Amino acid sequence: MATDPSRKRALPVRLAVLAVAMFGFGYLLVPLYSVICRLTGFNQLQSADSVAAGTRTDVNRPRPGDTGGAGSVAPAAEAAGAVVSRRPGRARAS
Repeated sequence: MATDPSRKRALPVRLAVLAVAMFGFGYLLVPLYSVICRLTGFNQLQSADSVAAGTRTDVNRPRPGDTGGAGSVAPAAEAAGAVVSRRPGRARAS
């Protein structure tokens, strides 16, 4: 059974066309996703959240990078026997 030379060339050409089509589809997904989100109302992460009336900030809550003082976790850790560095991100237990 002899194979036709044009059939031998057809498979690599088809695979190359498929690879280009997959790349193009992946390239077009970002704008397509934006259009779909705009039409359906999904992914509204860019809009600001509304704050409920009467909401107050918890002033005693420690913030990232807090190095001590009122409301800090550092004095409590020192009382528990941990060695606490006063530089943010450098705390370690003994």
